[in-house]
Amino acid sequence: MRNPCMPTLGVTPPVLVGRAAELQAFREALAQGPGSPARAMVVTGPRGTGKTVLLNAVERAAAQSGWVVAAVTTRPGMAAELTHTELPRLLADGAADVGRPIRSRPGLCGRDGGR
Repeated sequence: MRNPCMPTLGVTPPVLVGRAAELQAFREALAQGPGSPARAMVVTGPRGTGKTVLLNAVERAAAQSGWVVAAVTTRPGMAAELTHTELPRLLADGAADVGRPIRSRPGLCGRDGGR
């Protein structure tokens, strides 16, 4: 059998191991609303340790909780991309109801491509 824990640089493994506590804390923080300390996360570690996989799981949890997720790559110009491209696209696509807050990608502000 192939090792399910082999690093594959951002590809979600068939089994997410050892992240249940972080995901549950994040889900509870979304339900608690603004001010909940678990809504802010810092994800660090060496290449191949699952940072992007965890961010993808957090993104899915937010979407499953009814949040509109804007996923962008962290780089120069990211704020302008959010302001002028991504958020208007979400509104135009009807992904977000007018009057309902749009929430950016939870955790870190973007994907690091496994770096």
